[in-house]
Amino acid sequence: MNRFGRHKESGFTLIEALIALLIVMIGLLGVAGMQALAIHNSTQAHIRSLASLDAHGLASIMRSNHAYWSDATAAPSPVSITASGVTQNLAAVTDCSATSCTAAQSAAYSLNQWAQALQDLPSGATATITRAAVTSTSPSAYLITLRWTEKNMKAKNQGVLAASTATASTSLVVQP
Repeated sequence: MNRFGRHKESGFTLIEALIALLIVMIGLLGVAGMQALAIHNSTQAHIRSLASLDAHGLASIMRSNHAYWSDATAAPSPVSITASGVTQNLAAVTDCSATSCTAAQSAAYSLNQWAQALQDLPSGATATITRAAVTSTSPSAYLITLRWTEKNMKAKNQGVLAASTATASTSLVVQP
């Protein structure tokens, strides 16, 4: 007992405990928000890596059919590709794995096979192959562009996350 006749109290009051709990909860919410943003960014990086790998795969396909893609008069430009197939008529699509094909048939078959790789990207992904200007001193070159829609998370007013969509793309120049 102290000199005023009261017992000295020790420990926490209920208000102090509630305030401490509130501070811990705010910290945990911040950690959860950072975790959600990290997962989202990781997913976007994965999709961008797949797009880059798909573009390099298409470049390899074009290099393997040098006879077709190096002929500026044979290969149309631009060539549009969606996940359902090639929208540009290259040649009749023949199963070149079972029979021998011409260079044009092989290009059409390879591009239609490659179009299935676009299914790895978000729906609505497209690829475009555009021939660069051909001069007598430079060989044929093509620009491969892959486009897809991705969702972005941005910090808005006072830490609130807002979702938006944007078109993302990756490009690659290839000389067959």
